[in-house]
Amino acid sequence: MKRRNQETVEPTVAKPMNDSKNTTLVDIQSTQDERNIPIDRVGVRNVKYPMYVRERDNGPQYTHGVFTLTVDLPREFKGTHMSRFLEVLGEHNRDLSVETIPEILAKLREKLQADTAHLEVTFKLFREKAAPVTGKVGMMAYDCGFSAWGGAKDCFELILTVPVTTLCPCSKEISDFGAHNQRGYVTVRVKPNGGTLWLEDVIDMIEACGSAPLYPVLK
Repeated sequence: MKRRNQETVEPTVAKPMNDSKNTTLVDIQSTQDERNIPIDRVGVRNVKYPMYVRERDNGPQYTHGVFTLTVDLPREFKGTHMSRFLEVLGEHNRDLSVETIPEILAKLREKLQADTAHLEVTFKLFREKAAPVTGKVGMMAYDCGFSAWGGAKDCFELILTVPVTTLCPCSKEISDFGAHNQRGYVTVRVKPNGGTLWLEDVIDMIEACGSAPLYPVLK
């Protein structure tokens, strides 16, 4: 029986992909994209984040919002920097209002080298309401939101959904009291023309249009 020649094989040691002296990482995301295809909106959505929103009478109210933040992607970039959206949000979440949102849009455009930026946020606004007879106080929650976009000019919308009481017109006509009623919800989108438009002002106007206001405590 013949023995095959046995050769000693030296173990292979993996070498680093790059020279250890070169510690600079290539930023592939920022390299030139030869396809030349711009994208209207890229970014993050459904981001849950603590925030403060200005109140008309009591200063800032602490709540939490669900954010969508986007910018346009120029044709020369391969992608956007997702972490920068949250950096900007973290710098401005302590004062969110009609006055401060243009600053956020400008910061997004600056940090991400974009021409346009969009911000959408939904949140709960809580208000104390006193019962009409006893004056006992309870808390009402209102679904609110801001929608803003900016480029050469900034645009802004307030979005509110307010619960109201509505009466059946026929029942109201034939009843002195106790007319048939139900709860309804009114959703509005408002574009302020200038100055400060408080969420509470819009809520008051909507509630005044209902047949009767709702109270969290009715005793």
